Order: sequence, then C-alpha cells, then structure tokens
Amino acid sequence: MPESALIGTPPATESDYWIVRYFLLAAGIPAENVDPSQGASFPPFRPPPDQYVFETRGPEMITGASIAIGAMLFFTITRILLRSFKSGLRWGADDYLIVPGVILAVAYTALQIAVAQYGGCGKHLYDITYHEFYISTMLGNIGKMFFFVSVGVIKMSIVMFNRRLTGLTSSRWMIAHWTFFALLVIYTLCAVLMVVFQCNPQEANFDLIAAGKLNSPKKCLSENQIGISLSTIHVVMDFCLLSVPIIVLWKVQMRWSAKFRFFVIFGVGAMSCIGSVLRQIEQANLKTDILYNYVDLFTWTSVDLTCGVIAANLPALGVIIPRTRKDFYKTFSYFSYFSSTKTSGSRPSFRGGQKPLGDSTVVPRSTSDDSQVGTLYHPDDFELLQSQTKGSDVTKFPYASETEEWVQDGGYGRHHMGNDAKV
Repeated sequence: MPESALIGTPPATESDYWIVRYFLLAAGIPAENVDPSQGASFPPFRPPPDQYVFETRGPEMITGASIAIGAMLFFTITRILLRSFKSGLRWGADDYLIVPGVILAVAYTALQIAVAQYGGCGKHLYDITYHEFYISTMLGNIGKMFFFVSVGVIKMSIVMFNRRLTGLTSSRWMIAHWTFFALLVIYTLCAVLMVVFQCNPQEANFDLIAAGKLNSPKKCLSENQIGISLSTIHVVMDFCLLSVPIIVLWKVQMRWSAKFRFFVIFGVGAMSCIGSVLRQIEQANLKTDILYNYVDLFTWTSVDLTCGVIAANLPALGVIIPRTRKDFYKTFSYFSYFSSTKTSGSRPSFRGGQKPLGDSTVVPRSTSDDSQVGTLYHPDDFELLQSQTKGSDVTKFPYASETEEWVQDGGYGRHHMGNDAKV
C-alpha cells in the first residue's frame, strides 16, 4: 500500500485525493473547477533545501501528556484507596463523580498522545502527510467531546464537595449549589451537541474523506466562536467554584495555619483557572501552522485539566497529611484512635475543654448520599468520621443563618460562621 504524500505535493493514494479535494472546496474553489491531482498547500510553505531544518515538538507533547496522566491517576487512585480501605471514610456524590471525570480526562490526554504519534502534531504543516492531517482532525474533534464532558463532570464533583462544605450555613447556599450543578449539566450537554452538530453533514466534521466527496463545502459553525464561547463559560465557572470554599473558610474561626493549608490547596485550583485563561488566549491565536503551534494550546489545556483534577482530589487526601511538625508524630496514633472508636462505637470524651489537633470543625460526610452531617476534630479532617452512622452520636443540624452558632455537646467544640462570630 503506497504511503500518503506530504501536504503540498500531488496525492499518492485515493484517500489523499479526497482530502486534497476537501482542502480546495474549503478554500472556496467551485466544485467544477477543483483539480485535486496537483495537491494543495497553504502557509507555512516548505523552505528551500539549503534552509530546511526538520523540527518536531511531538516528543515534548508526549512527555507532558504522560506526566499529566500520571499525576491525575496518582491523586485519584490514592483517593479511591482511602475511600475503600481507610476506617471511617465513605463514598459520597463527589467521589462517584470524580471517577468518570478523571477517566474521561485521561482518555482525552491519551488521545493527544495519539495525535502526536500518528497525526503529526508538533510538526510543521509541510512535514505532515495528508493521512496524518486526517488522523489529527478526527482524533482532535473526538478529544473535544472528551475534554468538555470531563471538565463538566469534574466541576460537578467539586460542586458536591462545596455543597457538603457549606451544608450547615444556609439554605441559600444549597440553592446556589444545585442551580450551579444544573447549569453544569446544561453546559456539558450543549458542549457535546455543539461539537457533534457543528457541521452539516455531521460526519464531515470528523471525516475529511467524507467531506471531500461532497459536491459543496461542508457548512459549519465558526470554530473560533464555538471554542471561545465554551472556553469563556469554562473560565467563569472555574472562578465561581474556587470562590465558594475561600468565602466559607474566610468566615470560619480557625487558626491561620489551618486556613493557610486550605488556601494552598485552593491555590492549585487557581492554577487551573490560570491555565483555562491562557488556554483561551492560545486558542484565539491558533491561526497558522496549527499542528506545530497546537502544542502550546495543549500545554495550557493540560495544566487546566490536571490542576483541576488535583484540586478536586486534594481535600479528600487531607486525612493523611500531618498538620505541623509537632503533629506529625501524632498522625498514626490519631488514625488508629479513630479506628478503635469506630470499632467499639464509644464516644470520646475530652475534659477541660481540650480538643484534639485543632480548634474548629468542618461539616463531614457521614453517608453516601450526604443525608447526615456531624462534627469533626480538625478542619483538615472533614473526610474522616468518628464512628458508624448507625448507633453513633453523629448529630443532624438544621439549616440556619450564616451568623448562627452551633454547639455540639460533650466537649466537641464550636463551629461559628459569620464575621461577628467569636470563639
């Protein structure tokens, strides 16, 4: 079977012929005047032999994608292992949502590796064959669907975490979270539909050979308008999600060292926001030598996606991170203490106002459907339960105003919300 010809040279296969015909139709040449036998070329053109230097950024792209996949899998698998094997931890809505979100994110990133390996991504257009361009277009459009669905589902997971974090503040927060969740579902569905039905006929958006066999150019919505619209909404939603825990934790009365640890976690989320902004800038600038310059777009897309996954997982991993050097040696006995109280079903008592490892509480998950809430011992341990839900002393709280104080009896400590609250 003959190999595909380089872009700018006459077609070497039947597939090349139809791909060249698509290029000419897309350039506005009437179908009756199209002659694919001479090939098609567009800037940048191949330089003279004495000035030609082969360049590829494919290995750079593959390396970055591999690191991104490793990071996403590491944090997510660690979270799953904690959920499955650590005493007192249970699966919640945010855990169930993060799994398919990460699977799609890894699938998207793996597709980008395939684009670099088989689609010529990272090379100049004059070094790419017609078949490579065909592969990159097909995989690229499939990858768009994976990307937008993955970021939508990951954001849904973060909304469920924010819902639990603000579960004891006010009903207004709950309405806001469910409204935002509904908007995310609509956004995700719209993104998929816009990619699938971007062109008429639909298969011409994924198959350049099919597009080349048409009697007229395929009719498509503007690629830039769709990309910029979806990316702008994506950026706005990122900043909205990041602002919720910052607002809540700013009001919670806790040590600044504990707050600082939380803000470091959400700083990773800020990196995702920055990546989404720079991704949008790169997308707007992607006009010439698209496969060579696409590496810059993928770099910031990868930062956006990877930091989003890490930020969604980090709060769930707080139970294995010592708070201070002083607390480091307490961590293992602390975990075994919770394990022993879970087994015995007994309730710990603290005398003299003592509270272990912290001075504030955060709303934890106590059932898989988040129907019950209780009080935990340290702001970093909102993922760790003190006992089984059945037969335990976990207390249900009603919704209340943001300035109301909840006091759980038995020396568990106080949880204050609002600027006027004092401990």
